[in-house]
Amino acid sequence: MTVQIPKGWKISTDEEKKKLLNAGKQVIAGDDKLEKTKLDLSELRTVYLLMTSKYGTQKQSINNPNFMSMAEKLSLLQGVNKPVVSSINLIRNYPI
Repeated sequence: MTVQIPKGWKISTDEEKKKLLNAGKQVIAGDDKLEKTKLDLSELRTVYLLMTSKYGTQKQSINNPNFMSMAEKLSLLQGVNKPVVSSINLIRNYPI
């Protein structure tokens, strides 16, 4: 897979990505310890591959288009809440 980044756009460093994600966690969780724990656990299974924006992460503006690519480890049966038949069909269609 290739992604063509527009000329002049800024690619965020790992440090910038971490700072931005921590700020987002603070906005979402605030002082709610349970919500913070959920976000921390989610972060353990998520990899932020690319974050880019026209003016960089330091420029806060409604006119700063951005793009983010991430990958998350999902369990095979995560989200399946139907009986065993659904699990069997899932395994048949998506063998390990």
